[in-house]
Amino acid sequence: MKKKTHDRYLKAKYHEEDLIQVNTTAKSISISQSDDTGGSQKIFLTFEAVEELYNEMKNHNK
Repeated sequence: MKKKTHDRYLKAKYHEEDLIQVNTTAKSISISQSDDTGGSQKIFLTFEAVEELYNEMKNHNK
């Protein structure tokens, strides 16, 4: 069985770690960050949303 997510931990400047999970089946990305209270925040983005954000950043940096 092929793994459906690819996980990557990133060291962050202002908090301990970010976890980025890429779900190739659902074509989505989730980003988890720990907050100051010991809990965590999670953000979900579709591949389409990531592409739109990328294009916005490219246009902004021209």
